[in-house]
Amino acid sequence: MTAKKYSTYEAKSVKPYSLCKTEGRGWFAFILFFFSPVFAISQSTNATLNEDYYHWIDRYEIKAGKVAPEIFTSVKPYKRVAIVAFVDSLATRYQVFTSRADQFNAEYLRNDSWEWSRATTNESKKPFLKHFYRKKSDLAYVDIPDFDLHVSPVLYAGVGKDSRLGDATFINTRGVEIRGMIDRKIGFYTFLSDNQSILPSYVQDQVSQNPVVPHEGFWKTFKTNGVDFFQARAYIDFNVSKHVYMQFGHDRTFIGNGYRSLIFSDYAPPALFLRTNVKVWKINYLFQLNRVAADNKNIAIGSSGSRRYPEKFMAFHHASINIGKKFNLGVFESVVFSPKDTINGNSFELNYLNPVIFYRAIEQQFGSSDNAIVGLDFKWNVAKRISFYGQLVIDEFLLKEVKAGNGWWANKVALQGGMKY
Repeated sequence: MTAKKYSTYEAKSVKPYSLCKTEGRGWFAFILFFFSPVFAISQSTNATLNEDYYHWIDRYEIKAGKVAPEIFTSVKPYKRVAIVAFVDSLATRYQVFTSRADQFNAEYLRNDSWEWSRATTNESKKPFLKHFYRKKSDLAYVDIPDFDLHVSPVLYAGVGKDSRLGDATFINTRGVEIRGMIDRKIGFYTFLSDNQSILPSYVQDQVSQNPVVPHEGFWKTFKTNGVDFFQARAYIDFNVSKHVYMQFGHDRTFIGNGYRSLIFSDYAPPALFLRTNVKVWKINYLFQLNRVAADNKNIAIGSSGSRRYPEKFMAFHHASINIGKKFNLGVFESVVFSPKDTINGNSFELNYLNPVIFYRAIEQQFGSSDNAIVGLDFKWNVAKRISFYGQLVIDEFLLKEVKAGNGWWANKVALQGGMKY
């Protein structure tokens, strides 16, 4: 667990996101109804964002030496059906699962989404009490044509030592994870957990400066130097067509190919979102609308319910294309806005709901003070075992001020580059 500085979208509140009681809830409901499909086809929930899990997928794409057409790695999380198609494709076309460890990982990925892979290796030889863990990956499941259900407990405990702390570090998590499909058209996912932890000293230092526990929303103190928090993530998922799917819920997003993202923070807690994704030919296009908690330094930790926390919205577009067999280029834009600020006067800008418009033009047309950001990312699988990546973010860029060299406050640029081996 690491700490880093806040980006534009990182929540600085200590309360989890909730549905907006006024503009937010109304417009999300309107959008969901307006774009809801008349017909749907088989769909899939996401594989939960996890560093180790997603590292395996990066590893095998790099070992293949080509960008994967099944998965656009700059947009995370990935859908389970796409992961299975990716693993099956690598097993058929490329010799990447050469070691015993790689073969184990490939089998794990297929077993974890067995409703799509139908992996026979996921069958338990000795189920617990004959009814539980008949599949290695699920405590209990239902697998019939009209209904698919997977239920698993979440249990995690860890203990460590920090030379700067008198007490041992630890984490204790208990919860449940549920996912499934109805008629193979509507998917659903939920995750609930209760957690207590004593964080490492370098994380405690960051929390003391900015009262946010990494990845979490509302929290309270546990004993003298620990934290106690409840985590909830959930969404529904449906396909509009073979190449278009939508999701609505409360979860995380990650954009880019690096360990960190400059545009969607992995430090912030899950947020309310509406996502539409189009994947066709060599192109992937994402439109997403989020409601997040705004900066809030004047409310004490643990004071949930004393006052509603300030909120803001973010609309985001990301388009990426595979160029040749080794290179992927993506461009994106976003706008952060609050209908309740003094300039917008409680007016929700409907143009931001347009999935293909240029946000900066809308700002200028209506004299808005909203914050527009543009950028790009790339990935280049140079050869088997080596991949270069990068991300550029530009916020309120004005060329004449850059030439003046006076360090104008509104010109903000972030650049990330790296290599995976």
